[in-house]
Amino acid sequence: MNLIGIHTLDDLLRVAEIRGEYWIDESGSAMYADGDAGDKNHEGYVLERLYSTVLGEFGLDVDDRGFDLTKYWVDIKNTIQDDGLRQEFETNPIEVTKAILKENGLDEVDDIFKVFYSINADPREYALKHWGWKRVHGNNIETWILTPEDMQNIVRGLDDSGELDEGEEGDLEELNIEVRSTGKFYQNVPLHVLETGNPTALNSY
Repeated sequence: MNLIGIHTLDDLLRVAEIRGEYWIDESGSAMYADGDAGDKNHEGYVLERLYSTVLGEFGLDVDDRGFDLTKYWVDIKNTIQDDGLRQEFETNPIEVTKAILKENGLDEVDDIFKVFYSINADPREYALKHWGWKRVHGNNIETWILTPEDMQNIVRGLDDSGELDEGEEGDLEELNIEVRSTGKFYQNVPLHVLETGNPTALNSY
Protein backbone atom coordinates (compact mmCIF):
# COMPACT_ATOMS: atom_id res chain seq x y z
CA MET A 1 0.00 0.00 0.00
CA ASN A 2 1.25 3.47 -0.83
CA LEU A 3 1.35 5.37 2.48
CA ILE A 4 2.25 8.79 1.04
CA GLY A 5 -0.05 11.36 2.63
CA ILE A 6 -1.27 8.89 5.26
CA HIS A 7 -0.39 10.16 8.73
CA THR A 8 -3.16 8.90 11.01
CA LEU A 9 -5.55 6.00 11.25
CA ASP A 10 -8.34 8.22 9.92
CA ASP A 11 -6.26 8.89 6.80
CA LEU A 12 -5.76 5.17 6.35
CA LEU A 13 -9.45 4.46 6.79
CA ARG A 14 -10.27 6.72 3.88
CA VAL A 15 -8.28 4.48 1.53
CA ALA A 16 -8.77 1.11 3.22
CA GLU A 17 -11.47 -1.42 2.45
CA ILE A 18 -13.80 -1.26 5.44
CA ARG A 19 -15.52 -4.45 6.55
CA GLY A 20 -16.88 -3.43 9.91
CA GLU A 21 -16.74 -0.78 12.58
CA TYR A 22 -16.87 -1.52 16.29
CA TRP A 23 -15.37 -0.96 19.72
CA ILE A 24 -13.52 -3.57 21.72
CA ASP A 25 -14.08 -2.71 25.38
CA GLU A 26 -11.80 -3.29 28.37
CA SER A 27 -13.06 -6.84 28.79
CA GLY A 28 -12.46 -7.82 25.16
CA SER A 29 -16.13 -7.63 24.12
CA ALA A 30 -17.04 -6.21 20.72
CA MET A 31 -19.68 -3.47 20.37
CA TYR A 32 -20.98 -2.76 16.86
CA ALA A 33 -20.51 0.94 16.18
CA ASP A 34 -21.34 1.74 12.56
CA GLY A 35 -23.67 4.69 12.98
CA ASP A 36 -24.69 4.53 9.33
CA ALA A 37 -26.08 1.03 9.78
CA GLY A 38 -26.79 0.75 13.51
CA ASP A 39 -28.10 2.72 16.45
CA LYS A 40 -24.79 4.14 17.71
CA ASN A 41 -21.42 5.11 16.32
CA HIS A 42 -18.13 5.14 18.24
CA GLU A 43 -18.84 8.54 19.81
CA GLY A 44 -22.36 7.47 20.80
CA TYR A 45 -21.15 4.57 22.91
CA VAL A 46 -18.71 6.80 24.79
CA LEU A 47 -21.18 9.61 25.38
CA GLU A 48 -23.83 7.18 26.61
CA ARG A 49 -21.45 5.73 29.19
CA LEU A 50 -20.13 9.14 30.29
CA TYR A 51 -23.57 10.69 30.66
CA SER A 52 -24.87 7.61 32.46
CA THR A 53 -21.93 7.81 34.85
CA VAL A 54 -22.31 11.52 35.59
CA LEU A 55 -26.10 11.54 35.87
CA GLY A 56 -25.96 8.36 37.94
CA GLU A 57 -24.05 10.28 40.61
CA PHE A 58 -27.23 12.34 41.07
CA GLY A 59 -29.58 9.37 40.90
CA LEU A 60 -30.63 10.25 37.36
CA ASP A 61 -30.74 8.34 34.08
CA VAL A 62 -30.13 9.32 30.48
CA ASP A 63 -33.53 9.75 28.84
CA ASP A 64 -34.97 11.26 25.68
CA ARG A 65 -33.27 14.56 26.51
CA GLY A 66 -30.16 12.90 25.15
CA PHE A 67 -26.58 14.01 25.53
CA ASP A 68 -26.99 17.63 26.63
CA LEU A 69 -26.24 18.24 30.29
CA THR A 70 -28.01 21.61 30.31
CA LYS A 71 -31.32 19.80 29.82
CA TYR A 72 -30.77 18.00 33.13
CA TRP A 73 -29.82 21.09 35.19
CA VAL A 74 -33.18 21.36 36.95
CA ASP A 75 -33.10 17.73 38.02
CA ILE A 76 -29.48 17.98 39.15
CA LYS A 77 -30.23 21.14 41.14
CA ASN A 78 -33.14 19.42 42.87
CA THR A 79 -30.76 16.78 44.25
CA ILE A 80 -28.57 19.39 45.98
CA GLN A 81 -29.41 19.64 49.66
CA ASP A 82 -27.08 22.48 50.67
CA ASP A 83 -28.86 25.84 50.22
CA GLY A 84 -25.65 27.76 49.55
CA LEU A 85 -24.55 25.28 46.93
CA ARG A 86 -27.99 25.38 45.31
CA GLN A 87 -27.74 29.17 45.09
CA GLU A 88 -24.25 28.95 43.59
CA PHE A 89 -25.56 26.40 41.09
CA GLU A 90 -27.89 29.08 39.66
CA THR A 91 -24.94 31.12 38.38
CA ASN A 92 -22.32 28.42 37.80
CA PRO A 93 -23.93 25.02 37.26
CA ILE A 94 -20.94 23.48 35.48
CA GLU A 95 -18.41 24.19 38.21
CA VAL A 96 -20.80 23.20 41.01
CA THR A 97 -21.62 19.95 39.22
CA LYS A 98 -17.91 19.21 38.70
CA ALA A 99 -17.17 19.99 42.36
CA ILE A 100 -19.89 17.59 43.54
CA LEU A 101 -18.63 14.84 41.24
CA LYS A 102 -15.07 15.29 42.47
CA GLU A 103 -16.30 15.26 46.07
CA ASN A 104 -18.02 11.96 45.26
CA GLY A 105 -14.71 10.55 44.07
CA LEU A 106 -15.46 10.39 40.34
CA ASP A 107 -12.24 10.20 38.32
CA GLU A 108 -11.26 12.36 35.34
CA VAL A 109 -14.07 14.88 35.88
CA ASP A 110 -12.29 17.70 34.02
CA ASP A 111 -11.59 15.45 31.03
CA ILE A 112 -15.21 14.26 31.00
CA PHE A 113 -16.49 17.83 30.82
CA LYS A 114 -14.04 18.66 28.04
CA VAL A 115 -15.71 15.86 26.09
CA PHE A 116 -19.18 17.14 26.98
CA TYR A 117 -18.37 20.64 25.77
CA SER A 118 -16.03 19.68 22.88
CA ILE A 119 -13.06 21.50 24.40
CA ASN A 120 -10.15 20.01 22.44
CA ALA A 121 -11.49 16.58 23.32
CA ASP A 122 -12.66 13.66 21.21
CA PRO A 123 -14.99 11.12 22.87
CA ARG A 124 -13.22 8.34 21.00
CA GLU A 125 -9.82 9.37 22.37
CA TYR A 126 -11.25 9.52 25.89
CA ALA A 127 -12.33 5.87 25.62
CA LEU A 128 -8.98 4.84 24.17
CA LYS A 129 -7.00 6.63 26.88
CA HIS A 130 -9.09 6.22 30.02
CA TRP A 131 -10.93 2.93 29.47
CA GLY A 132 -8.48 1.00 27.32
CA TRP A 133 -11.04 0.52 24.56
CA LYS A 134 -9.90 -0.34 21.03
CA ARG A 135 -11.40 1.23 17.93
CA VAL A 136 -11.76 -1.17 15.02
CA HIS A 137 -12.53 -0.15 11.48
CA GLY A 138 -12.10 -2.97 9.00
CA ASN A 139 -8.56 -4.33 9.38
CA ASN A 140 -7.44 -1.18 11.22
CA ILE A 141 -7.12 -1.03 15.00
CA GLU A 142 -6.56 2.04 17.15
CA THR A 143 -5.34 1.66 20.74
CA TRP A 144 -3.87 4.03 23.33
CA ILE A 145 -1.16 1.64 24.51
CA LEU A 146 -0.14 -1.84 23.44
CA THR A 147 0.70 -4.18 26.31
CA PRO A 148 0.37 -7.97 26.33
CA GLU A 149 -3.07 -7.52 27.91
CA ASP A 150 -4.09 -5.07 25.18
CA MET A 151 -3.04 -7.55 22.52
CA GLN A 152 -5.05 -10.31 24.20
CA ASN A 153 -8.12 -8.04 24.44
CA ILE A 154 -7.83 -7.20 20.74
CA VAL A 155 -7.76 -10.87 19.79
CA ARG A 156 -10.71 -11.58 22.12
CA GLY A 157 -12.63 -8.69 20.59
CA LEU A 158 -11.93 -9.80 17.04
CA ASP A 159 -13.17 -13.25 17.98
CA ASP A 160 -16.24 -11.83 19.77
CA SER A 161 -17.10 -9.77 16.70
CA GLY A 162 -17.44 -12.97 14.67
CA GLU A 163 -14.70 -11.96 12.26
CA LEU A 164 -12.53 -14.90 13.28
CA ASP A 165 -15.24 -17.45 12.56
CA GLU A 166 -14.38 -20.21 10.15
CA GLY A 167 -14.25 -18.82 6.64
CA GLU A 168 -13.77 -15.23 7.84
CA GLU A 169 -10.32 -15.26 9.42
CA GLY A 170 -8.58 -14.97 6.06
CA ASP A 171 -9.79 -11.40 5.74
CA LEU A 172 -8.04 -10.52 9.00
CA GLU A 173 -4.72 -12.25 8.41
CA GLU A 174 -3.01 -8.84 8.42
CA LEU A 175 -3.88 -5.89 10.65
CA ASN A 176 -2.84 -2.27 10.82
CA ILE A 177 -2.36 -1.04 14.41
CA GLU A 178 -1.96 2.56 15.54
CA VAL A 179 -0.74 3.19 19.11
CA ARG A 180 -1.97 6.68 19.90
CA SER A 181 0.16 7.40 22.98
CA THR A 182 3.41 6.85 21.06
CA GLY A 183 2.38 7.61 17.49
CA LYS A 184 3.66 4.23 16.36
CA PHE A 185 1.98 2.58 13.41
CA TYR A 186 2.38 -1.11 12.65
CA GLN A 187 1.38 -2.15 9.14
CA ASN A 188 0.27 -5.57 7.91
CA VAL A 189 0.76 -7.34 11.25
CA PRO A 190 -0.13 -11.04 10.88
CA LEU A 191 -2.88 -12.16 13.23
CA HIS A 192 -0.69 -14.90 14.66
CA VAL A 193 1.84 -12.24 15.76
CA LEU A 194 -0.88 -10.41 17.66
CA GLU A 195 -1.92 -13.69 19.25
CA THR A 196 1.56 -14.08 20.80
CA GLY A 197 0.80 -11.26 23.25
CA ASN A 198 4.36 -10.01 22.80
CA PRO A 199 4.49 -6.29 21.86
CA THR A 200 8.14 -6.49 20.77
CA ALA A 201 7.10 -8.97 18.08
CA LEU A 202 5.50 -6.06 16.21
CA ASN A 203 8.78 -4.19 15.81
CA SER A 204 9.37 -5.78 12.40
CA TYR A 205 6.15 -4.27 11.06
